[in-house]
Amino acid sequence: LNEAVMHFGESIKEVINEEFGDG
Repeated sequence: LNEAVMHFGESIKEVINEEFGDG
């Protein structure tokens, strides 16, 4: 479960970075 949560969080971070271009 912990690994799944971490992977899910990383996916969201990537989406946010692409949408807001914060990188």
